[in-house]
Parts: sequence; C-alpha cells; structure tokens
Amino acid sequence: VHDYSSLAHEKQPHVITFYSAFPNRYLAESMTVLHSYALHQGWDAIIYDTWADDEWSDTLAIIGTTESYEVAKHPVFNAMMPALSQMFRKGLVAPATNTIRLQHTRKQIAHSPRFAYTMGRHALPGYIPNWAMAVNRIVQDSMNASAFTQSNDISFPAILDDEAMSDTRELRWEFNEGVLSVNTPRVQGATGHISRSSGVSLDKLDIDVLSGNETATVLWVAMDSLRTLDDDGRSFLVVTSRTEVSGSVWRDSADILSWGTGPMVVEPVRARLSFSFDDAVHLWITPLDSSGAATDKRFLIRGDSSIVIDQTQTKTQWYEVVVTRGAGVDETGDASLSSMSMVHTREGIQLQLRMDRGVSDATLDIYDAVGRHCATADVGSINEGRSRHNVDLDGLSSGSYTAVMRSPGRKPLTARMIVVR
Repeated sequence: VHDYSSLAHEKQPHVITFYSAFPNRYLAESMTVLHSYALHQGWDAIIYDTWADDEWSDTLAIIGTTESYEVAKHPVFNAMMPALSQMFRKGLVAPATNTIRLQHTRKQIAHSPRFAYTMGRHALPGYIPNWAMAVNRIVQDSMNASAFTQSNDISFPAILDDEAMSDTRELRWEFNEGVLSVNTPRVQGATGHISRSSGVSLDKLDIDVLSGNETATVLWVAMDSLRTLDDDGRSFLVVTSRTEVSGSVWRDSADILSWGTGPMVVEPVRARLSFSFDDAVHLWITPLDSSGAATDKRFLIRGDSSIVIDQTQTKTQWYEVVVTRGAGVDETGDASLSSMSMVHTREGIQLQLRMDRGVSDATLDIYDAVGRHCATADVGSINEGRSRHNVDLDGLSSGSYTAVMRSPGRKPLTARMIVVR
C-alpha cells in the first residue's frame, strides 16, 4: 500500500494491479488490506493478474506445471473475491477525509534517482512515514511546482505506537497484534493474527478465533449498498484462513522446500461471532456451498447472542446472514431463507428454487432492464425444499431480465438472468 500510494496522482485515475504467481498462504490477508486501503485512498480500480497453467500459457516457466497453481483452483481467492468486489465496487469503505498533496519541481524529479535512498518511494526529502497512507490520503499533486514538498512541511497526525487508525475511524491496523479491522455501517470484519490477539470488537460484531490458526479472516458484507448491516435483509459472511498445496513442505514462514501437488486445502477456523443487536432482532445463519447455494444446515440466534462457527463441521467458507425483527420468528414464516435463481439451459429457461415451505398457484413475471413487463408464466404448486421447474419463455429476446415469482400469502422472490439467443 505504501508503494502503490507513491504513484497516485491527483489529476489522473489510479489503477493498481495485483498478482500472486505462486500459491500464497496469506492471500486472504493481503486481499483484505489491499481493498480496504484502496477505498481509503480513493483509487479507481484493482486489476488481478491471474495465472493459468494450461499448455498455451506463457507463464509455465514462472509458476511450474502442476494444476494447483491455477487461480480457479485457489479456494481462498475465490472465497474472498465476491465479498471484496462488492465492498470495492459499491464503495462500502469511506475515502479519507484529509489529503496530503505532494509538490515536486522538475529539477528535483531529474535528480531524484540519485537521491532515492534519502527521499524514499515518494521522492520526499525527509521521507513519509510508512503508516501515513493508513491514516490520510496521499497523492502527487504537481510535477512542475516552484518548490518541492519536504516532510517538515506536513503535519502528520499523532498515532499510538502500535496502531494506525484511519481518519475516518473505519480502518484500524494494529501493528504489534498483526490485525487489521474494518468497521463501517456496511462492512464488519478483521484479518490477521486474530487468534493471538484478545479478539476484535466492532460496532455490530465481536470476533474471537478459538482455534489455533496462525491467521484468519472474517468479513461480513452488506449485499445492498442502500442497506446497512443493521437493517433487515440478507448479507454475506466469509470465514477463511491460510491455504496451501497438499504436501507442501516449508522451511519457515517464508521459504518453501517443496510445492507439493494439488489440490489446495484450507485450514479450518473455529470462531465465536457475537452480534450486538437488540433482543428483538433474530439472525438466520446458513452455510453456503461452493456454488453459493444454501446447505441443509441453518442456525437461528437472537441478535444479542453469539454463534460458534466450526469449519470442521460446516466445511464451507461462505455463509448467508439474514436479519429479521419482531418479538419472535416463526420458522415457517416469511422471514425465511427461500431463494430463487434462473438458468438458461439447452432445454430453455429453468427455475431453480429452494423453499422453506410449499406454496401453490405461483406465477412468474419477467421484466426487462428498463422495467417493462415482458412475459408471465404459471409455475403452479412448489414443494418444500429444492426443486427445478422448466418455464415457457421462448418469446424472450437476448438481453438482461428480472424475474419476480409471486404466490398467495408470500413475499415475492426475485432473480436476474441473461438470455442469449
């Protein structure tokens, strides 16, 4: 993050790239740090250079020839990306409120390579502290100024010896503990040596890692940027840790003796998550499989209580969280985990459902991208549990659509689909 910020210019878009040519045991931590501070710095985009190992790849000489290096087979990368992309694209971490703008003269720039050891990455006499970009936004403002900026021209904020708190108070990096916490209305989580620390306390979530993981990551993200984690509705929870290739042998935490062979495996986490809602709030927590579909297990807890997630039992890194309010929650009521998806198959449009209870006389309405009603299909009776239904929508042309399923006494279910003819 320190190096990236040295290239950010006030008057130009700033796009950063990230790659990991080899299986990275600490990818969850680095991805969380990168996305969090990219938003804090107000950068414009992140490009992940992913690596493939097929016979046409020009990277084989760099990354080896075993299939386990392909990013599609990296379980932590794929587990983290949905939550982090939602966080970044929706801007769920606020940009810094204060900006440090650096000025450079043409003469200083010409001589900077000779004095790089005295000026650091930002070409600033007197250096910039390594933690400064974790507190404020830093940009290069001018390359043709009349006078260049020096470190004593800048009033850096005072910080504690062992941590850097962003000026928005949303990001906290505890150096000695080795923990980064994210605490915003729409994102709550932490990454790093959580099991070694005394836990992480956030506005709506307290995290305690009970297992002896060297590192762990817990990230809870709102799926609707108009809704906070405190509001009723669905959100997405990721719990993950280190990953490595099966059979790999390490000399220490940095040097590897043998890469081993695929597949990649993830170290399971056992963590206690304590929520800070009032007692009128209930939370449904459902483990999701690798395709994002709900499993048969789900847990109901009060908003002021805790749950222990044991990945040796759930065997997944993804969880759905549903917040509901009321004096009580009926397990067969509309505060359920019913879901719907649409798939365009060779046989036509297929409706894939998971219902908490059966319904009758269900209908499906299709709307195009601008909200115009395009078609209606009768679905009929739907049994409890998972089911698939083929629907006759042959009249739809290529495009993006929203499907709304309605049935008597139930809240509508919605799904999006793309039709390609």
